[in-house]
Amino acid sequence: MSGILLWPVLNDSPTILPPSDSIGLPPDVFKKIMALTPAEGIKCPPHTIHQLWEDAESKKLLKSLEFITYLGAALDQAIGDELCQHVRLSPLIGSTETGDQMSICPLDRKLWYTHSFVPENGSEMVAVEGTNGLHELILNLRKDASTKQFQSSCWNPAFKGLKRVETKELYTPITDRDGETRWIFTARKDEMTKLNWLAKFHAHDIESRILRHPDLQSVLVGGEGRPVPFIIVEAKQSALNGRSEEQLLDSVYESVVVDTNKTDTAEIRIPRETLILAKTEKPFKRNQKEVVLRREVEKDYAHEIEAAYRKFVERKSSTV
Repeated sequence: MSGILLWPVLNDSPTILPPSDSIGLPPDVFKKIMALTPAEGIKCPPHTIHQLWEDAESKKLLKSLEFITYLGAALDQAIGDELCQHVRLSPLIGSTETGDQMSICPLDRKLWYTHSFVPENGSEMVAVEGTNGLHELILNLRKDASTKQFQSSCWNPAFKGLKRVETKELYTPITDRDGETRWIFTARKDEMTKLNWLAKFHAHDIESRILRHPDLQSVLVGGEGRPVPFIIVEAKQSALNGRSEEQLLDSVYESVVVDTNKTDTAEIRIPRETLILAKTEKPFKRNQKEVVLRREVEKDYAHEIEAAYRKFVERKSSTV
């Protein structure tokens, strides 16, 4: 609705829609659109960028754009680091309840994944006790009619009479070249996963670190009510060329999971046994925004998850 209605009206920018029988934006459709229109930018989920990046021609076309705005999930760090050298790359964050949280681009292009919210948002970052430097984004609702028209959260009648809205979005601070503080979206306050002995962790934070492995296209971390977390990784098509599934999992574990274990607290360690490779015949289920449907994926891989924990228990028992 934003792309079809708001952008044309407010930004004097026509919206280009793919064919009705097209799912997502595959490279062949993207290349045809770029050949027929003077498109200057794209607003899409990271999954679309990842998909286009695998095709040499569409990758080149992505780099030729003036801007790329992504939303809904984290963009692969390696892809973003390369793209930001060619285009104005930025994340967009918001919700149905509060609308878009508009942000200013960083001076340092390498901070393409960070936010610095405009004053009209009424943003305030409040430190969360008991966390390692995490801050929650709070929206202070404006009363002045001349300014609140720019604050989309004020349009929601559910917030009528409230002075502030707790978004439950957690951020980590980082400093730009000019010394100004910018913010990295880290997790949601209400999406913490609790292990069976009450330790908690943010799945999104771990997923973004695991996704840095060049052979992976998607990662899902879970473990609610379990002794340790589990990871299901969805590999790129070329990932198994010349090596076995176990060799790929060994590479993922040794190069990114081990570093994640060092980063997290000593109580939360991901064992090799609970690292699972998704099957090509069971791809991750996604919604229309290409966001992974966590519960559906966990249902699809219930058997594999149970088998992984049995291996973990057996290995742990044999070492006692």
